[in-house]
Amino acid sequence: MRSTAEVSVAAVIEAEPKAVYERVADVASMGRWSPECVRTAAGVGPAPVGAEFKGTNKGPSGRSWSTRCRVMVARSGERFTFRVRFWGMPVATWDYRFRPVGDGTATEVTETAVDQRNRLLWFAGSAVSGVWDRSAHNAATMRETLERLRETLEAERRAG
Repeated sequence: MRSTAEVSVAAVIEAEPKAVYERVADVASMGRWSPECVRTAAGVGPAPVGAEFKGTNKGPSGRSWSTRCRVMVARSGERFTFRVRFWGMPVATWDYRFRPVGDGTATEVTETAVDQRNRLLWFAGSAVSGVWDRSAHNAATMRETLERLRETLEAERRAG
């Protein structure tokens, strides 16, 4: 039996969709935005479809774990999606959608996580991470991720 909990969070960022996309799709920088992802082993720049990378995370328990990820969708300025696996088993799909707002100089970015763990991975993952309510935890960390992204991009825009 798999859980299929889905969580989405959206934010408006005063930057063009392509600029926001380029930051999100540069998975080597994900640890800069995400409070749970501490680093990724990936190339530099936006990851293309088929790119694989290792993500290392740390939860409230203080313990860390690593997963294997594969980019499924990479459409500049529109959508970026990757699947996460652990021991070859599905963990989650992360999806980012970018929609121009107003005259196109701002972007609504929607981050969605779909939990795909089976019962074994749910229990093991919860025990290791210390996160028993993954939906609530993801919603909180996603809000923080998008806020960090927004602060950085808007500060860069103001600086010129």
